[in-house]
Amino acid sequence: MYQVIYIDIDEEITSIIDRLRKTKSEDIFFAVPKRALILQSVVSLKLLKRESDKAGKHITFVSQDEQERQTVEKAGILTRVSLDGLDATNELKERVSPGVVEEKVLVVKKSPQRKNGRKKAEELGTADFYDAEVAVAAVAKPREREAVRRPTLDGFSGSANRTVSQPVKPPSTMPKFSAVSSTATPATPMTEPSLSVTPTVAAGPLSTSVMAQASNNREEMLKSFFAPVEKPQTQRTIPKKMAPIEPIEEISHSTPVPRMIRKLLILFVLFCVLVAVGVGGYLFLPSATVNVRLKDQMVEKDMELKVEARATGVDNPSLTIPGRVVENEKVYTYSYTPTGSTGRSSSTSGQKAHGTVVIYNEFSSAPQPLVATTRLLSADNKLFRIVRGVTVPGMVEAGGKTQPGAIEIEVVADQAGSEFNIEPTTFTIPGFEGSPKYEKFRAKSTKAMLGGGGGVAASPNAQAQVIQGDIASAKTKSESDAKLKAADDLKGGLERGLILADGIADISILESVSPAKVGEVTNQFSYSVRTKVRAIVFSEQDAKTLFEQYARGNAPASATKTVVKLEYGVGSANWGAQTAYVKVHGKLSYDTELDVAQFKADLVGKQQEEVRDVIQRYPQIKEVELFFSPKFMPEKFPQYPKRINIVID
Repeated sequence: MYQVIYIDIDEEITSIIDRLRKTKSEDIFFAVPKRALILQSVVSLKLLKRESDKAGKHITFVSQDEQERQTVEKAGILTRVSLDGLDATNELKERVSPGVVEEKVLVVKKSPQRKNGRKKAEELGTADFYDAEVAVAAVAKPREREAVRRPTLDGFSGSANRTVSQPVKPPSTMPKFSAVSSTATPATPMTEPSLSVTPTVAAGPLSTSVMAQASNNREEMLKSFFAPVEKPQTQRTIPKKMAPIEPIEEISHSTPVPRMIRKLLILFVLFCVLVAVGVGGYLFLPSATVNVRLKDQMVEKDMELKVEARATGVDNPSLTIPGRVVENEKVYTYSYTPTGSTGRSSSTSGQKAHGTVVIYNEFSSAPQPLVATTRLLSADNKLFRIVRGVTVPGMVEAGGKTQPGAIEIEVVADQAGSEFNIEPTTFTIPGFEGSPKYEKFRAKSTKAMLGGGGGVAASPNAQAQVIQGDIASAKTKSESDAKLKAADDLKGGLERGLILADGIADISILESVSPAKVGEVTNQFSYSVRTKVRAIVFSEQDAKTLFEQYARGNAPASATKTVVKLEYGVGSANWGAQTAYVKVHGKLSYDTELDVAQFKADLVGKQQEEVRDVIQRYPQIKEVELFFSPKFMPEKFPQYPKRINIVID
């Protein structure tokens, strides 16, 4: 079962909720006129929705205005355009509370044949009904009658009930009623249309004129009620207890939409968002990367390293490191070709002059190797050759002065002849001609060259013969080569990390002999030398540690990543004390730590042109490269150190 409740245009929410609570139907349709007061407040609609949910009732608003339906739907209430499609037999009529004085309720069913409404209206009802009704209708004011016939809701079609409540208040001139009846004789039901009138006020004795006037008023009221209308009428409910009805002025309830305020509010919100985005982008979007290249810091110093076999550790004050004595014995044999001949006289004819020279290295501290047969040209253009390969030592520091490296070697004339028996002189190395070494490498002899003689024709049967010069030359050359070879072999046999400096190896010749005799005829003879080598060696790591401690005083305390490079000069040894002294030229390279946090703090907020002033406060910085991101923003460092990235090369 459902019930249709008609709402007045100015009916308050409290009245509607009260009617909602009193109805027994669970499905309620509220017929609402256009511009009704209830439709002007979404809060009232939500309040009505809440009360209906509490009561377990389903409510639906019926309205033809689309905008008003949308307002109702916003409150969560269902809407309909009309009552079409509802089953009239299931409609539950809104009941009137008994005992209400001065109330008249008319229930009228509309007839589909509206053209015959006037004629049928005259035949409705009974005489008793009209007699009871006329008494109240006659005393109603014309203004009250007009109010009863106010236009009802438009646009509802179909079979629907109309409930009209008209409070009637008798005039002061009318006689008072002595009794009130709660019921009256109902009208005889008719087929179509049916009219049911239920009076709630019992009628007392009335005069004939009053009855006649009431009858006329009744006829006019019914004719007006059943008059043809352009649109079908809908159910209308008038509150039960009403004061005398006054003409109602139609009030327009409209709430203008504050569009301008809404636009201004939207613009203000957009402005705030843009400002927030701009400020956030300015503070958090920029970033900077700084590639820093530090200067190559270096300390160069010379020191005299003391290597002591009895030392137990590195001692910085005395510049002493521990050493170790090593010894080695070895025999070296060399082969030679005799220069004598059996077909020649015993004179020195056909002999090559020979002697010794000292080669000096004034080019660098690096040693310079020279192969055998290297040419040496004297000042008077006499060509001599080195008998064996040698290595010329590099320059060394001694007493605060740089001294050239030097080595004494044996030379022999390129050709035989007495003209090569020259006095002491200077020599150059033609192989270095055209390079800087030509001026920095020189040789000098301290003794005259000997052994050269003029050649004579040899006998056809002449054979090679060993002469005294061959033995002497072989002895000198073999012993010199054996000493160098013994030192090289000792170095090559050392453990990795041990150093044998030049000049601190003691090499002695234990035996030097040749099995060949002077005058022996042979194409080749040999010469053997047995050597003994002893030397003091030391750890290169100990030497680097000592030099780093020695040179650290000239480096800043923040120096890191130190690298030590050492060059060893010619040393000397005291074999009685088993101590060696070595000249050392060292280089200590280091990096200085950069206080990255402080550097970032100094760069915060700086313009690109201000970076130069910041870098000047960091002497260890050689150069920097700046990269700003994004590129479309000003080249300025961010306001937060976290947005600055420092990369140290």
